[in-house]
Amino acid sequence: MAFGSVGTLDPVGDVNSWLWSGLSLASGQSAFATFIYSIDPNATGPLTVTSTVIAPAGTTDPTPINDSFTDSDTVTPQSDLAVAIDDGTTIVVPGTSNTYTITVTNNGPSTVSSLTLTDSIPAALLNPNFTPSAGAYISTQVGPNTYTGVWSGLSLASGQSVTLTLTGTIDPNATGLLTNIVTVAPPAGTTDTNSANDTATDTDTDTIPVATTLATTASPNVTLSNSSVTLSDSATLTGGSNPTGNIVFTLSGPGGFSFTETDTVNGDGTYDASLTLPTTGRLSAHIPGQPSTHRAMRTTSDQAHPPSKRWFLPLLLVLPARPPRRELSLARP
Repeated sequence: MAFGSVGTLDPVGDVNSWLWSGLSLASGQSAFATFIYSIDPNATGPLTVTSTVIAPAGTTDPTPINDSFTDSDTVTPQSDLAVAIDDGTTIVVPGTSNTYTITVTNNGPSTVSSLTLTDSIPAALLNPNFTPSAGAYISTQVGPNTYTGVWSGLSLASGQSVTLTLTGTIDPNATGLLTNIVTVAPPAGTTDTNSANDTATDTDTDTIPVATTLATTASPNVTLSNSSVTLSDSATLTGGSNPTGNIVFTLSGPGGFSFTETDTVNGDGTYDASLTLPTTGRLSAHIPGQPSTHRAMRTTSDQAHPPSKRWFLPLLLVLPARPPRRELSLARP
């Protein structure tokens, strides 16, 4: 784009040659022309512009030495780099894997081919690994939990973004807050026009999965009748942490007898397990507060069958000689 203080400027052949017409420039008078160019976002080195005037046909210029003038500028790229970090959660579980997504955006105007990224990762993030979406990022550990490196091989134009994925495992013994701080800087020779968005932070709280309170009775409940024996047990989860996972109830008796039931946990509440076994005949008395032995046996037909036909239900339970076992496996979302 070009315009003059007087007259008209029209391109001739290409934008580097112009015909300045409509002048009436007397001796001692001056006129000026303004040229507006866009600088390549990838420009490097000095920027030099030479302007030359040529007298019209039939007119002789007696001093051609002053017909040209050169202007040189130093090219200083400017880019507003902005960084963000997020692992998609605010609560992490010790012993599990975690993934952070680091996003760098170039708000322009100049294109950058590289940048420096520094990440101060949580001490509880073990075996960190960085994977770039474009280019190459090679980090060096410069502190106990700080990694820095040049992210090269980029062609990040104004308005474009690239991501760096950080993966690791949360220390099984981690407690408290996990804070990840990441910072970006432009390459040498490039000015960042806005330093306020050069640093971003992600903070999570680690949560021990079994922190939910598990309350159970000391021994299983026993319900007796002439036709059945029922064993039952229950467990109550409280704490408001919305746990998930499994509770495994195991009811054991003498002679290797064992009964196992697995309940799926879906939030706080009471979970129970029970087992009912049939009996025939009389049951021995239960003395409150004392361990009781219950033998279920068939007696009504003993006189009608020879000894070889007699049988006992193979159930001998001594309760609560073996308390129930409960295994809790929980995880918070």
